[in-house]
Amino acid sequence: MNTDGRSETAATILVIDDNSCIRDLLARLLRRYGRVECAATVDEGLQLFRRLGPGLVITDYEMPGRNGIDGIRAMKALAPGVHIVMLSGSATRELTDEAKREGAFECLGKPFELNVLRELTARCLAV
Repeated sequence: MNTDGRSETAATILVIDDNSCIRDLLARLLRRYGRVECAATVDEGLQLFRRLGPGLVITDYEMPGRNGIDGIRAMKALAPGVHIVMLSGSATRELTDEAKREGAFECLGKPFELNVLRELTARCLAV
């Protein structure tokens, strides 16, 4: 274990959300599982994704420019095995089904329960 409580083999987690408060919350919540990098748009997230090769991506659905589904498609084309959790303030059954068809591990509605996200993160990273 490192002095910050993370294991030496901790994963990289990429958070993509246009809301800085959500990005900050997720970064604080998830840093116990590894290195957390953040992006405000899908395009910025894809640049980080290519460079970092994260083990987990948590992405918002509704953002300026490309949406979370676009991001899932692009990331899965680059790394089919990556785990992706999508968050949405409008998480309808149809949107959840579409996200999962495109390769999302899960789709959570906002507001989400922190314990649910922690459990999903642990399952995705097998921590």
